[in-house]
Amino acid sequence: MDMAVEQTGWDDDADLKPMNVTETFASGFQVQSNGNNFGLVLQKLRALGDEAGNAQSLRQEAFSIVWMSPQAAKDLGYMLQDAIRAHEVEHGAIKTALSKTRMKGS
Repeated sequence: MDMAVEQTGWDDDADLKPMNVTETFASGFQVQSNGNNFGLVLQKLRALGDEAGNAQSLRQEAFSIVWMSPQAAKDLGYMLQDAIRAHEVEHGAIKTALSKTRMKGS
C-alpha cells in the first residue's frame, strides 16, 4: 500500500533530510472526544518496583494525547482498516478481546 503524500513546491529531494522525531511504542490507547475534536490517548506499561528495583507490578499509564479533527480521525480510521486488512491477508487474523466481542455481536 503506497501512502506517499505528494509534496508541492519541492524542486529536488536531494536537499531533504530525515525528520528528527522520536519514535515510541504504545501498548494501549483510549479514544476521547471533546465535542469538536477527537483525542487518541496513547498508553504504555510501566513497571512498578520496590526500593531494591525489583518489579512488583505493571501499570498502564498515558504518555501522550494526539488531538485531531473529526475529518482527520475518520481518514485515520480508514487508513488503519486498510493497513490491518493487508496485514491479515499476509499474516492471518489479528485477535484481540475487542475484536472477539465485536464478532459475537455481528
